[in-house]
Amino acid sequence: MCIDDNGKGLSTTGLGHGDAMHCSDFDPYRHGQEVFACNEDHPNMNYRDATTSKIYYRSVGSKDDGRAIMANLTKNYPGCIGRSVNTDLISSVTDNVAFTAPTDDGNALHWGNLNFRIYWDGDLCSEILDSPGTAKEAAIYDADDGRLFTSSGCNLNNDSKNNPCFQGDIIGDWREEIVVRCGTNLRVYTSGMSTSYNIPTLWHDHQYRQAMVWQMMAYNQPPHTSFFLGEMEGYTVAPPPYSMTGR
Repeated sequence: MCIDDNGKGLSTTGLGHGDAMHCSDFDPYRHGQEVFACNEDHPNMNYRDATTSKIYYRSVGSKDDGRAIMANLTKNYPGCIGRSVNTDLISSVTDNVAFTAPTDDGNALHWGNLNFRIYWDGDLCSEILDSPGTAKEAAIYDADDGRLFTSSGCNLNNDSKNNPCFQGDIIGDWREEIVVRCGTNLRVYTSGMSTSYNIPTLWHDHQYRQAMVWQMMAYNQPPHTSFFLGEMEGYTVAPPPYSMTGR
């Protein structure tokens, strides 16, 4: 459901509980934000308008669909790509199946992956943060190019959910850091890859700032900004941050 700024219910799908929900400007060609969510009570998943709860695409199944992810993962398709455990890859722009996760080209792990999205390399697409095992090393995958990074001597959390202790843009060049367990200590990893894009720290975005709080307070989910970034779509500059100067 969506709650209005006066605390009252604004809209609802009526589909009940979902184990994972992602909210951002997933379709840069449509006004406002969208939600991509899996469903346990009425599986499989739904992709909808974040304000009105109008459903753009829904897949119906017979069993709990417990994990989902949507992000701008590739330059080969406009907008964002999302999938849940029981569905193919859905386009945020066409509101329909974009393609089936490949199974024989070596990319099945990261295309079929349902864990955290993260800005890591120098382009404006998100990568996937996961583990090659269950609560083992942290690994970062590019959906098209494969694995970019693997930690050393560390562990993710929450068994098969493979959550970091924290993910966020804490250093401030817009790429994101991860904090992971390393024995009885914590270790911070940051990208060593260069970028030609100059974007203010993601904490300038109020929605992303809120995500820094709630990602550690409930079911761990990756942070999303309120705006879209993507080279092929022409959105290479973040909008100016909200401030006390009248915006």
